[in-house]
Amino acid sequence: MRAGSSPTVVVYPASTDDVVKIVNISRKHLVPITTYGGGTSLEGHWRAPPEGAICVDMSHMDKILEIHGKSPATRLHPLY
Repeated sequence: MRAGSSPTVVVYPASTDDVVKIVNISRKHLVPITTYGGGTSLEGHWRAPPEGAICVDMSHMDKILEIHGKSPATRLHPLY
């Protein structure tokens, strides 16, 4: 994070339902959200959240949710 730029709160959702609750609270109170993954920068560089934001750290969402038998389709948490 850049100096002087930090979120008001960091949350660690463990499920999609947790993320929905966080987003709904954010929308109700007009608070910006920034998500944080693994910090590898493989998809691009992470930007520091605006001051007063909620930082949603996805590090606890690292599970395989479904494997569809013979199909190559799976459902994963963001950090699997």
